Amino acid sequence: MNRDLKTTYIHEILRGVNKQPQSLQTSTKIQTNCMIGLEIELESCVTDDVERFSTQTFNNYWRTTYDGSLRGGYGVEFVLSKPRSGAGASTALKAFDKLMKDLPNKPTTSQSTSTHVHLDMTNTSLYDVLKFLFLYRIFETALIKSCGSTRVSNLYCMSFQEANKPFMELARVLKDPSNLSQYNMNEHKYGACNLAALTQYGSLEFRSKGGVTTAQEVIDWVNTLTSIKIFADSLESFEDVLSLASREHADIVQTVFGEYADSVAQFFQIEDMWEACMDIQYVINEAWEA
Repeated sequence: MNRDLKTTYIHEILRGVNKQPQSLQTSTKIQTNCMIGLEIELESCVTDDVERFSTQTFNNYWRTTYDGSLRGGYGVEFVLSKPRSGAGASTALKAFDKLMKDLPNKPTTSQSTSTHVHLDMTNTSLYDVLKFLFLYRIFETALIKSCGSTRVSNLYCMSFQEANKPFMELARVLKDPSNLSQYNMNEHKYGACNLAALTQYGSLEFRSKGGVTTAQEVIDWVNTLTSIKIFADSLESFEDVLSLASREHADIVQTVFGEYADSVAQFFQIEDMWEACMDIQYVINEAWEA
């Protein structure tokens, strides 16, 4: 296994992925130690209404893409214009909230709409990215279930448990970091955790959340995801991730997610954790044996 993973950063591995400036202004609403991106899909958005009721602040933070693939007509994807810190994302979501309240024809959600969160990893070492992914794998099934029954086994956000090839291929990345570039959007895009976004944007994309019409829903979900990253960054090694399995069921969730533990704990099953740990151990073993 490559011994330089702790000093090899994502922006150094991938061509076309540049180091992101770190202006991590803190926010009382969004707790994050990385820049984030957001994409929110909604239906029944009347084009003229969106343009008419968009404030200057909204336009400074968001761009709108009209998506004909969404059902119900007038499909719109609201996309942060660039990665934002917690403070910037909070301002953007406040403007999003105002637009949703002001629109006379209220946008709707369906099984076709989703919310995508990008956590920027360009300035993160590959070792820390893998720690995060291993920790995320332990909780992924519970996280998807917490997003609602329509997101479980959804073809647009398949879990590593259901389609584990992308996760297992992390063994090849451990052996040689350049193999990270082989994740591609055509093959891996529709994972609940889209690893191909690393090669295109330098971020990990999370697709489990359905469409939302309030800022608070986004804030709670972002904070749930960033809780994993913040905790993973505090761990020294891959073995520290696996050692969580020896702790009490409820204690594991509370330790990682804090105030967001309840939404995860009700769906967290010990059997899912053990299956995740076996997959993690397989990836590590495969890399070490090379």
